[in-house]
Amino acid sequence: MKSSAGLAVATWDALLGLLVCTPLVVAHWRAIWFLLDWFVLPERPLLSGWLCCVIGHALVLAAHLAQHALDSIGDDEATLANVKVQPQQQRRRPLQRPWREFAGRFYTPLLSVATIAQWRGVWLLHDLYLIDAGPLPSALVSLVFGCLGLALTGALKTMSASPPFAVGSDVPWAYFDAPTRLGRRPDREGGWTWFTVDCMLTVIVMHTLLVSGWRGLWALLDVLRRSPMASLVSGTTATVLLMVTQAPAGFLWRRLGGETKAPKNMLDSEAGVSKVILEEEFRPSKNASRGLSWVQRLFEELWHLAAAYACVSVWRGIWMLIDEWLQDDVTAFALLAIGSLLLLQSLYAANNVLTRGVSVDGHGVAFDVAFFAELLTAPSSGLS
Repeated sequence: MKSSAGLAVATWDALLGLLVCTPLVVAHWRAIWFLLDWFVLPERPLLSGWLCCVIGHALVLAAHLAQHALDSIGDDEATLANVKVQPQQQRRRPLQRPWREFAGRFYTPLLSVATIAQWRGVWLLHDLYLIDAGPLPSALVSLVFGCLGLALTGALKTMSASPPFAVGSDVPWAYFDAPTRLGRRPDREGGWTWFTVDCMLTVIVMHTLLVSGWRGLWALLDVLRRSPMASLVSGTTATVLLMVTQAPAGFLWRRLGGETKAPKNMLDSEAGVSKVILEEEFRPSKNASRGLSWVQRLFEELWHLAAAYACVSVWRGIWMLIDEWLQDDVTAFALLAIGSLLLLQSLYAANNVLTRGVSVDGHGVAFDVAFFAELLTAPSSGLS
């Protein structure tokens, strides 16, 4: 693919993520969150928070544990036995997909409710247990706890791994994927024991840290009395700046590690710029044997924090505007929850409402925005 075509696809990916997917995803989250506030023990907030936290964590953990079983739904064993492809391409094999698509129709809406319940539970418990500390200390405690915890576990990038900085398509080979922190699999060394531990670490520990970090940033913006429109404008501006500068930032990140050569195919060979930069950064670099330098690590962490601010600011702006428009209209929120998900499904982007797995640090500053890139490199497109 020519560089101009790659740049065009990357631009359309970024625009679709920021202007279409992000508002729909936030609308779905706000609607489900409101309905949980309305129906799940509204007069007993502490019990409501714990109930959402426990049930949400349990269901999200179950989805992580079942991802490989779900991924095999509809596989034609006779066909797969005759498919001769490289291991990295095997996941994109042709599948008998009716049962997979049927399962997916239930998987996304059910897991979206579970994910939002998980977030609401942790968020509400933070609100209740930190209420005596005051608004600013409460926000700072959540922010430091979440961000420091994710940074120490090597997953601060997870803070910004949501629309508009993480947008993908509902491609069948990755529909049920939920990447875990240690990358364990039940069919490899350690078996189900280590895979279960890995999933529990990802869901119970790291997702809790993620919610804490988001709550801290959000509450800090509340303390600053940032209006919905100001929050949306500042977040959108920061998002655009980060998107535009990610290619030079990636080059600078490599320079900090001792590499002076830019990727040969930064705008070539693949459908999207972000996708290409990601693949370049996953390749072993000249300093791979000694790991990342502390300057690289610091630069990457600051970059992810800036992206997290932009992401939270955009979400908060849209969220508060929806509150202003719909007030406490239960019917309107119910219609919004259903309508936003149906629109995302029709756009082949429904899985963007889910928070699954973690994003591991140490692979550079590129954002995983590859909606059109994934579709153009799908087996059915003829371009893979």
